[in-house]
This record gives sequence, C-alpha cells and structure tokens, in this order.
Amino acid sequence: GAAFYRDIDLDTLAKQQVDPRLGVAWRITPRHWLRATSQSSLIDPLRTQDTLAPVALLGVVVPDVYFTASDTLPASWYHQLRWDAEWSRRVYTFVQVDRQDVEDFSLGFVPDSRLTLFGFLKDGRLDTVSFGANVWLLENVGLAASYKHLWSENRSPDANRGRALPLISREEFESSLVWVDRRQITVALTGEYSGARAANLAARRDLDGYWTANVVANWQPLARHLSLTLSIENLLNENYVLAEGFPAAGTSVLLGAEWRF
Repeated sequence: GAAFYRDIDLDTLAKQQVDPRLGVAWRITPRHWLRATSQSSLIDPLRTQDTLAPVALLGVVVPDVYFTASDTLPASWYHQLRWDAEWSRRVYTFVQVDRQDVEDFSLGFVPDSRLTLFGFLKDGRLDTVSFGANVWLLENVGLAASYKHLWSENRSPDANRGRALPLISREEFESSLVWVDRRQITVALTGEYSGARAANLAARRDLDGYWTANVVANWQPLARHLSLTLSIENLLNENYVLAEGFPAAGTSVLLGAEWRF
C-alpha cells in the first residue's frame, strides 16, 4: 500500500488531495500472475502533476483517456483485477476487469482531447472488461489483438441520471502486426474499431462505430539517442465523426524526431 499527496496551485485552480493506493500481487504459477489494485487519483490533462518518481502501484496507472477534456482536476477511484499468463515462449494473454468512478468532470473527444463538448458532470462510472493476446510469430514478427467492452453511467443527480455517458464507445477492438529489425527499425500496421456511442447527454441517439487503419515506422540510430518516426493515420481515409458536427481528419501523415541525452 501507499499514499500520494498532491498540492496543486494554478492560476485558476487550487487543489490538495491525499490518494490512498492499495494492491496485492500473486504469482499463481511460474507463468501466471494475478494483480488486484484499488487507488485514488486526480485526472490532469495538462500533466501538471507528472513526476519521474515510481508512484505507480504494481505497474498499474489510473487511466484518463476518456476524461481528458476536463479542466477541473476530477477525482477518480479506480479498481482493477488483472490476470496475465505466459502459455509458451510465443503466446501471452491477459484478462482484465476494472471500475472507474469519476467526480466533477466534463467530456470531449476520445481519445486524448481537451476540447470540452459537454458541460460539468458531478458523478460518472465506467466499467470495463477486456482481454487480449500477444503472439510471437517469427524471429522478428509479432501479432497482438485486444477487445474491450465498456459500460458507462451518468450518476449525476439530474434528468440524465442512469444514462450512458456520451462519446464513450460500448466496445473497442485493436490489432497490430509488428516487424522489428536488429538495426533498431520497427514497423507496425494497426487496425482499430471503435463501437457505437451515445451522441449526447440524453443518450437517445448513437454515433456509428468505425474502423481505422494506421502505419507507424520508427528508426533509432546513433545508439538510440535519435528517434525518427513516420506515421500514417486513417490509412484508408475512413469517413467518420468524432462528435456531432465534428468530422474526423482523413488520411494524415506525421513526421517526428526526438533526441535522447
């Protein structure tokens, strides 16, 4: 167990909070591991509280991808049960169940956007069941796939209590085929599916699910001090919307460079 104290003082917001963190890990057999955690945290899209200190509990970090549009530093309680298994030298699997309760938050685009579309919400809950597998196919080729089913609930004391939270998909699927070369070159082809999701707080209308494909190539020469990345997102130019009135970008090419000291 542990406790993490935060004292945040920004121009528009000040908050102090003690986050208790409890967890237990059990190696059932030499190749099967079980982890259970319960911890509190603040969701901070501006990353003002990030630290290099090893504050994660049993390697479990409280997710914030669905609530990054908030600018109020919402409080979150996160509970997780996860089973990891190594069936052979080439096959690995996981099964995970988690619950996340969030207070004083707002919602926007998913994933990882700070554009708020829906105003302040007092209380919400997100339950998730996910499972996946990683397979080492050849010496330098790997295949990974994962599926997630989500149940969201607006628990605020208003007319929308009990309805699904907007813009949070009911199911997600991701697969990737990865090739790694000994010259520090990695190429990954990924396919992602985001299922139907409520379009608004009333949750009487859904946005359609959609598929996307992406390619990412990374090269790390000079003893890995330099990292060069080329990514092509929405490779097949899929036409879909992030939210009502906000169409997604078409095929996009991104270049990135990073130097590590």
